[in-house]
Amino acid sequence: MNIGLFDSGIGGLTVLTGLIRKFPGHNYLYFADYANLPYGSKPYEHLKKLVLNGLNKLQTDGAEIIVSACNTGDAVLDGRIEENFSMPYYSIVKAGAKAVKDYSKIAVITTDQTMKTGVYIKEILKLNNGAFILQKSAPLFVSLVEEGIWNGKMADAVVKYYLEDVKRWEPQVLLLGCTHYPFLQFAISSFMNDVVLLDPAEKLLEELEKVIPPSRGTSKVRFLVTGNVEKFQTLVNLVQYHPLGNGLTNTEISVERVVIREVQQEGAL
Repeated sequence: MNIGLFDSGIGGLTVLTGLIRKFPGHNYLYFADYANLPYGSKPYEHLKKLVLNGLNKLQTDGAEIIVSACNTGDAVLDGRIEENFSMPYYSIVKAGAKAVKDYSKIAVITTDQTMKTGVYIKEILKLNNGAFILQKSAPLFVSLVEEGIWNGKMADAVVKYYLEDVKRWEPQVLLLGCTHYPFLQFAISSFMNDVVLLDPAEKLLEELEKVIPPSRGTSKVRFLVTGNVEKFQTLVNLVQYHPLGNGLTNTEISVERVVIREVQQEGAL
């Protein structure tokens, strides 16, 4: 099966590597819109256009299904992908909401744009209308991850800066509402002490067991990258030495620069 994923950078690798570990032997197409990183600070309409362009590229290049590897991109689509594409689409935001639905006091950390859409509050309250929810954006987390700063004093300082008030609120669970954030899981967990951390990708992978058929052989990953391909390649190599990246070992990988054809209007491909 040809499985498509999209993100603005390396954050979606936290989803991709989980897919490869759980569903080996498939072909993965990963669109990284590196020229427009970060997505979280982009205006809504501009960001929606970028996401539609990326999804169009994945469909053109043969993706049979799309697995969302970007919470912000997912948030601006807001479940309306069928208006533009015929491919089955699996939402990381909806998976995240399902992952925390049994908790009563829920903290969610996201990018600025994901928080502005209110999509996590909406999706969680659909499943648990009595939940107390605290949202907090942590935009510098993305910058740290994209610079390969995943641990150490700088990571600890930025985590404390964003999560100090979240910690005082004493949530039962902290949902990592951006695929970049699991790279900082050690620093976040150390600061938040006994609070449960949940990565929406774990629930998403569980749901995909009913969708992706068993396969054998070597997984293949084709990275389609806008912008600085060399830096992206360097970070991919670095990720392979991170615990989250061990799905990339023994995988055939190719990285190529792409120029995106814009989707002129919704419904036009």
